[in-house]
Parts: sequence; structure tokens; C-alpha cells
Amino acid sequence: MLGMHRFTIGGVSEERALLPFSLWMAQRPLDHTAQLTAGDKNAVDELLTQVGGEQAFRLPQFPRLARENNKLVLD
Repeated sequence: MLGMHRFTIGGVSEERALLPFSLWMAQRPLDHTAQLTAGDKNAVDELLTQVGGEQAFRLPQFPRLARENNKLVLD
């Protein structure tokens, strides 16, 4: 566990543990959208808003993780 994260779903706030695997998996879509053109990024933002996922790409900064010898390590 790397720490705790506060989140709100449906008006209910709670905390959960930040697990390295979840953060490692979150890097892929974050990295992909960071490379998009402004127009494509706007299209992604619009789609996320339509489906109620506008917070999905507004994560706080977290340490980069890499996978070495089948283990997660700080990049």
C-alpha cells in the first residue's frame, strides 16, 4: 500500500488504499491521452462527461511505476 485516497461516488465519500498495481495500470490511459492532439483530447473529455467519467483522468500525481522481473518498482 502506498497510502490512502479519498473519493466520492454518488454523493458518498470514502477512503481506499492506493495499491501499486492499480496505479501502474492507471498510467497507460493517462500516458495515451497525454499524447493526443488537442482535438482528440477534447473528444475524449466530451465522451467522459457524457458517461459520467469526467474525473477519470484527473488523478493526483503519483510516482511512476515500472515492471521489472515481474515486480512493480519505482521508475
